[in-house]
Amino acid sequence: MSFAEATVYPGDTTELHIHKKADEIYFILVGKGIMEIEGKRSLVKKEDSIFIPAKNKHRIKNIGKTALKILCSSSPSYSHKDTSLI
Repeated sequence: MSFAEATVYPGDTTELHIHKKADEIYFILVGKGIMEIEGKRSLVKKEDSIFIPAKNKHRIKNIGKTALKILCSSSPSYSHKDTSLI
């Protein structure tokens, strides 16, 4: 398992991607955004948790006026080899 903090700036969106083996959980520390998983979009905000199963295409967009800060947990641990951009 691994943990990392990510920052998405206002108006920015992460690249659409998958993890072949790792499940992820995003915990929103600050801000608000639109989370997309397999084409389904949901509003997310401070203190929300989002489960992202392995092999699910996902990305997040910051729709706020401040930085969107996310605590990302991966299991098994994050690996560049496990990540594919779509």
